[in-house]
Amino acid sequence: PKPRFKVTKRNEAGGYDIVDAAAEEVTGTIVDVEPKSNDYQGSVIESTDLVLRDGNEVYNVGLGQTSVGRNIINSLLALKTYEKVRIQLYQSKAKPGQTKTYASASVRQNGLLIKGLFERTALPPVPKVVVAGKEMSDTTALDAFLKAEVLKLKERIKAANEANATASSSPAPVAASTTDTLPEGGSANDEDVPF
Repeated sequence: PKPRFKVTKRNEAGGYDIVDAAAEEVTGTIVDVEPKSNDYQGSVIESTDLVLRDGNEVYNVGLGQTSVGRNIINSLLALKTYEKVRIQLYQSKAKPGQTKTYASASVRQNGLLIKGLFERTALPPVPKVVVAGKEMSDTTALDAFLKAEVLKLKERIKAANEANATASSSPAPVAASTTDTLPEGGSANDEDVPF
């Protein structure tokens, strides 16, 4: 099965309503990230909520502590600005001679692929442990590391939001000359078009 995002939209009461339980991609400006801990049947489940703004709409995307979620977070950590971000989920192609495929994700900004900030060798190791006779990966140290990095990212996003709010509330600069004319309904060049 293909990987999917569950996307929720902020409602007037401040909560979230499900918009798309099977989205393959999300786009917008990242306005917040929040590490979460939830109790599920006596176990603590860690995740990260990603809040995106697309125009006047605000969406929430939950990223589980899975290999795909961790890879998305690692790429988000590499961002210097937070607008025009596109996160897409897909099923990888099988390697030659194999049939197994994997859930994968890409993070792009302005169409450019964003690679993770940390190489695998720079992240805490993920040892194998045996639980109830079954070998599993112990991601405790990795998850704690990424949670600390998400909290740093949250502060960078908050600072960017505050800087953008200050910049947008400043008066527009006065033009040095009013003698330039533009073609009817047009612009002088592509540089003054916002997108």
